Amino acid sequence: MKFKVPPLLKFTVAAALFVGHPGHAGETLPLQRKPLLGVPAPAIPELEFAATTTHFVPVLVAPNGSLPASDFQVVTTGGTAPIRFSIAGANASLFQFVTANTGIQVTQSQAQAAGQLLEARINPQSAGVQTRVIRFIGRTPAKTVPTAISAMIIATDALGKSATMEIPVHPYAPRVAPVSFNRTANQTSQFRLTVLGLGAASVARLEKVGSACNYSENPRIVYPAQSVQGGSVTFARTASFRSAIDTCSGLTATLSVRFPGSADFGAPVTVSVPPFGFAPRQRYVFEDTWELRNLFSFSLAAGHIGTCGGNSLGFNGTHAVGIVQSSNDIAFKIRSGPLGTECDFTSAAKRLPDGFVLAELDFVRTEGPNDSPTNVTMMEPRRYCGIGGYGGTAGAPVKFDFSRGKHVLASVDNADVRESEFVLEGWDRPLSTPDDVTFDVGSDLNYAVMLQPWYLKLKCVITPSNSEFITVRLNRVVFTGPPGVSFP
Repeated sequence: MKFKVPPLLKFTVAAALFVGHPGHAGETLPLQRKPLLGVPAPAIPELEFAATTTHFVPVLVAPNGSLPASDFQVVTTGGTAPIRFSIAGANASLFQFVTANTGIQVTQSQAQAAGQLLEARINPQSAGVQTRVIRFIGRTPAKTVPTAISAMIIATDALGKSATMEIPVHPYAPRVAPVSFNRTANQTSQFRLTVLGLGAASVARLEKVGSACNYSENPRIVYPAQSVQGGSVTFARTASFRSAIDTCSGLTATLSVRFPGSADFGAPVTVSVPPFGFAPRQRYVFEDTWELRNLFSFSLAAGHIGTCGGNSLGFNGTHAVGIVQSSNDIAFKIRSGPLGTECDFTSAAKRLPDGFVLAELDFVRTEGPNDSPTNVTMMEPRRYCGIGGYGGTAGAPVKFDFSRGKHVLASVDNADVRESEFVLEGWDRPLSTPDDVTFDVGSDLNYAVMLQPWYLKLKCVITPSNSEFITVRLNRVVFTGPPGVSFP
């Protein structure tokens, strides 16, 4: 559509949006123009408004190193007199012209000591139809990112006649909106990130989320690029924060965007996610661990020596051995004897509810009296019973080893107990142990936490009677998880 700037020449303003690619043909968009001097209003594009790094907002750097900018085409016909373009209005200080192509002179405003370029000039080379591109960029006010503002562009011919174009400008200043997260840490969730300030971008792709707060994303899911609407886009990811605290700060998101008329995504830009909190977790404390007997489902392995269950009979009395209840706790107890004793106890694999974590374990070990008439002891100081391990135990080889695929309790000194070693966890299906034993935990997309089978070997040397003993008692277990769950 054409409009007249009388009397010397006519020109048409058409717009194309470019992002850091001078001279590249972009999508021609309709321009809108307020009527002036009775002139019809041509269509105006939505132009991109680029932030600068000096104002503390991130910017996308295009492949050629330039900032995103806004272009509009000016088509001149019927004259060769120069046309001058200037930026006016209350927001004039937020914009500047930049050189676009040959045939355009950009002049320095003497009133702007800071070097802002306020004028662009076109010198048509002939009276025929000519197309020129004028480019300008915007500056965001320090620490302020407006949602939308107007740029007033004034075109003035050689006689001083002018026409004004009002251009709605959407800032290109990517930033993440405040995060609302109503789940506990360690729960699987659809983690949503809304990125604002994408200007005229049409498509965005979330490249990655940083690892702060132990963010973990299901790698088995592939996500397509998302459409940008009104300068914003929302990404959703199946993820879990494997965090021990209930707040998250320092998280980042890296994304790439594509603008109309461009076949490629621009260089990735990384933005900070505002700090946010998780829903409070509940501690599920079991001081009486006998309540967890069905959860752990401990059993005696098939191969053993001596009495490993029921009652141990001998000159030193009758004593319950095996998996016993002691002080309302799960306990494992054996006694010595004339054949020696070797007993293996294992638990069952059990997947925990989503969001649950094994937080604390406390064991109590007792043994004695370590004074039987025998010349076979395990170690100094004199010891007759102990805890075995992989393929052997202190003082003598073991007869049986059922440790494959299990977490071996080689010690129950609580300083050596690391709760993370008692579980298998992750997004994989199935879950696998370091020695390649696999466990089917279902086909869902959640982060899985499974109590790995535990393996405890107790062993006593040969004594004339059942005088020596060892007991390992599971004294206390603490889980954390979402509140209000009926557990176990």
